Amino acid sequence: MPDVLREPGQGILDRVAGGKRRAEVHSHARPRLGPLAHLGGHVLGIIVGGAVWWYLVRAAIDFGHVARAGTSSAWLFTAAASAGAMVCLLLVIVLCARVLVTLGVVSEYQPRRAAPRRRAEPTKGDPETAAHRHAGGGGHRGAAAVRRADAPEADGTSR
Repeated sequence: MPDVLREPGQGILDRVAGGKRRAEVHSHARPRLGPLAHLGGHVLGIIVGGAVWWYLVRAAIDFGHVARAGTSSAWLFTAAASAGAMVCLLLVIVLCARVLVTLGVVSEYQPRRAAPRRRAEPTKGDPETAAHRHAGGGGHRGAAAVRRADAPEADGTSR
């Protein structure tokens, strides 16, 4: 088919993509990492994160001393070092939790969401629910109306 009848740029796409729309599945897929490799990565992250946290805490303390001596711009560095130290400590805590899960010390328990509670459907033959429906409502006020429907009238007669 001549390139004149094709859509513009289609010839280029055929040469680049080979005319295929989906990626081919290779039989030599990348091997998955085992739990030992994950454990090693987590431990390395804990060590690096702990070292950076220690350095940032020391830097925040030093900048705090300089700021209290009278250099007002050091307060900005103190705040930045403190924020960085907090982030590093959070990273270390998360990685420690992941190590505990990998080792099997802690389970990856995720509670199910509770099902929404349903209100019980009234039975049609139940006289109390029928009186409740005719008494005009639900909730606490309706329960009082049911009691009043069964009570004798003020003049002593029943309904």
